Parts: sequence; C-alpha cells; structure tokens
Amino acid sequence: MLFHKKLLIILTLLLCYSAISCDAEAKEKSGGFGIFTSTLDGKNFREIISDPYREINHARVSPDKKWVTFSRFNKRKLFSKLAEEKNGYTETEIMVASLDGTEMVSLTKPRKNIINVNSYWAPDGRGLVYMSNDNNDKRKLRIKHIDIVSGVITDVSPQEIPWASDPHQVGNTIVFPATMDTSDVRSIWLMNVGSNKATPVTFPDVPKSALSGKPPAGDSDPKISPDGTKVAFTRHFGKGNYHNCVVDLETGEEKDFSSPTTVDVMPEWSSDGKLLIYWHVDMKNIRKIGLYTVDPESNNAPQQVPLPRGYHFKMPAFFPGEGSGKDARIIFTGKVVPGLR
Repeated sequence: MLFHKKLLIILTLLLCYSAISCDAEAKEKSGGFGIFTSTLDGKNFREIISDPYREINHARVSPDKKWVTFSRFNKRKLFSKLAEEKNGYTETEIMVASLDGTEMVSLTKPRKNIINVNSYWAPDGRGLVYMSNDNNDKRKLRIKHIDIVSGVITDVSPQEIPWASDPHQVGNTIVFPATMDTSDVRSIWLMNVGSNKATPVTFPDVPKSALSGKPPAGDSDPKISPDGTKVAFTRHFGKGNYHNCVVDLETGEEKDFSSPTTVDVMPEWSSDGKLLIYWHVDMKNIRKIGLYTVDPESNNAPQQVPLPRGYHFKMPAFFPGEGSGKDARIIFTGKVVPGLR
C-alpha cells in the first residue's frame, strides 16, 4: 500500500510538471520576452533582442547609441522554465549588448538572494548606475556605479539613506526614490555625484492604509528633465492607482497629468524635453493598453504610440539626442500576448 501511495505521488508530480512545462512552452512559442525599437509614429518596428525563458526589461540606449543596457531575470518558480519579474528581483543581472543584439555581456552575474537591476547610463557612457543589495546588509538597497571597462563597482548612495533605489543621472545630478525607514512613504530625492548628502524634492500625501500594500504607496521611477529643472515620476496612491507627475525643482510645484483612477507608470523624457513617454494599462479597454506620449506643459490629451497589437509593451524610453518628432526612435520591452489584439 505504501508503495502505491508513493507511486501515486510521483505520477501526480510528473503530471503537474508536464502541465506546467507545456504552459511554459506555449508561452515560449507565443514569443517569449523581447526588446523592441520603433520610431514614434509606430513605423520601423523591430525586435533587437529576445529570450524565450528569461524576462528582459528596463532597456536604455547609450549616449553614443551603439549599446543598450537592460535587466535580466533568472529566478524561476518550482517546475517552471520561465524566469519573470513577478517571481522577485533576486538573481537579476545587469546586461549590456550592442544595439543590433549581436554582442552581449553580463556585468553582474546572477546570484541567490542578490539584486542587481534597473541600470541607467552615466552621461559619459562609460558606466552605469543601478540599484543593488549586494552589500554587507542585504536587506538594504543601495545605488551602485559600475565602470564598464574595468568592472569596478562603487557604492554612490548617500550614507544617511539606507533604502535608495532606481537612480537616474543627468549631468552631475542623480535622482532616486528613497525612504529613511521601511515604514516611511517613499519620496524622491536629489544628490550631486560624489556627495554624501541628498535632498527630498517630493512629499507625497497618501493614505496610511496604502502603506501596507504591495508595492507600498509613494513615489518611484524619477527622471530628471534634460535641462535639469524638473523631475517626472510615478506616484502610487494605493489600490493599483498610479499617476504620472512632474515636479518643478525651483518652485516645488507639482503637476499630475493622469486621470483620477488609472495605471500610468514610468515616464521618460524626450531629449528635447518636450514629451514624456510612459506605459499605460486599462483593463477595462485592452485596446488602450500600450505606450503613450504627453506634453506635460500643455493640456493636450495623451497620444497612444501606434504599435502592433498582440503585445504587452512596457518601460519605454527615447533614444538619446533624437528629440520628439515622429522619426524619433524609442526603445521598449515586452512579450507577445495574443489576448491584447
């Protein structure tokens, strides 16, 4: 009797593994994960890098437009072939590849319980800033800089702020979201390169009830405008309500350019500062899910980038130095999702 019970358990596990494997293979055949480019008018659409099993996201083009950096996820759930962001941020790695995808290298090899993710190019194109918990205290996120040629990694976080993430650098200034304590509302901070001090620039007023959610409420994904006078960011009010906002660094005045209840996330400036491009989700109307642009200085309605249907595109950014005209190139990540046609 004991033998039959063990055999039944083994067969059940094999059947579960087979079903999950088939599901993973079906997802693989549907297109896997990719990095794409297009012009802003939706033309010249192409995939430049793909991975059938590992999610790749947060793609950003180098100042000389020859390279792209991105994050690659490697953590898989039991019996799954797919490594996705939803499985957590550990075992991530910072990648650099040629823009045509023919050359590729990992700068931070994936390791258990270690986060290395969300890289941005330093202005000189020789290094990257990113967030990492590869510290003595792995509970804390820090901002790191890696020199691409030498591989030397430096902690560039302000010493008094233990939880700093998602850096973006323009000139000699780095902007990032941070908290002094994990129970705090996350806000946006600025610091000069090489400084141990940082200054908060947003002071989000969100319900205390939203702080216990996942992700917690507050501000994230800040981007400095090309002229250094403004910061675009995403504010999470809780319960899946995300707005894109801009704060004027001189006056402190904020402008929210999202509708009252929405999911608008990760705004990125065009190189001329005239447009923001971002990722919008509307589960009530899947035709509206996609990438959008908006002029934060006007009251004009956001415009959807006319990309092919059947994909879930996200995390867009403009190519450096190409402005905001219809021929300006954008880079973004995504995967094939037939239900979005």
